[in-house]
Parts: sequence; C-alpha cells; structure tokens
Amino acid sequence: MDKLADRGFKYTGRKRQVDIYLNHPCRDFGATDEARRVRVEGTRAVLCYKGPRRPGGPVKERLEVEVGVSDCGRVLAILGALGFREVARVSKVREEYVRGDVRVCLDYVEGLGRFVEVEGPRDRVLELVEELGIGDYVVDKTYLELLMSKDRA
Repeated sequence: MDKLADRGFKYTGRKRQVDIYLNHPCRDFGATDEARRVRVEGTRAVLCYKGPRRPGGPVKERLEVEVGVSDCGRVLAILGALGFREVARVSKVREEYVRGDVRVCLDYVEGLGRFVEVEGPRDRVLELVEELGIGDYVVDKTYLELLMSKDRA
C-alpha cells in the first residue's frame, strides 16, 4: 500500500494463517472474554492465550501470551485430552507492514472479507488510524466474534 510506504512502513510478506479456537467445558472463554487459539502458519504453529479486553474505547487491549510449538497435531491432541474442544476456525491471508513497534496487517478473512488490523502502542495506533482516515471504520469485534455472529444470523 502506497499510504503505508509513504509513512515509512516496510512490507514484510504475505502468509496464510488458520486460527483454531478452543474452549473448555469448565470455563466458557466467550463468557469471560478470553481466547485460547492455535495459529497454524505453514509448518509453524503458535499456542496463544488472550485475556479479557480492557475497557477504553476503540482500541482492543488485552494480555496476549504466545509460545511456538513444533507439532500442531500433538499440541491439539494434548489440549483435547485436557478437555478443550475446537469451537471455530478462522482462515485468512495476511499481508504485513512494519514500522518500529507498529504493525499493520491487511487481512482477507474467509467468509468475512477485507480488514485492516493495526497493532502497537495505543497512542501510535490511534495516531495512525487518524492519519489513514480509517477511524470511522473501526470494528470492535474479533474475527471470531464476527464469524460466529454471522453463523447465528
């Protein structure tokens, strides 16, 4: 994107990601606004825990802890043995641009369409959203929430 290159962002590549979301019978992550996911990207997989979103406006802030895993099938088998069950998959093609500690992702999410995701320190994210003129298009739901609400409709 020219607007990003003009602002010093460097293109870091395009990748396909599949996010496998899991829930546990003793703890409803939807009700607690948490998420447990395994992200598969090529031969790489990352196990992630996302804490509840912090209140405070259009920017979604939450604790996020990730660890790389060498065998996606085995980590899913371990989680399954612990009672976790798959609730949904989110598949997307992502193009990433980076400038310092800010990352912009241009995502095509299967079943939903195109999105821009901006990650980084809150003040820089808000500044960039304003610079790009996309503030009126901010979505406060996750891709998982959007897909699940679409499935219910």
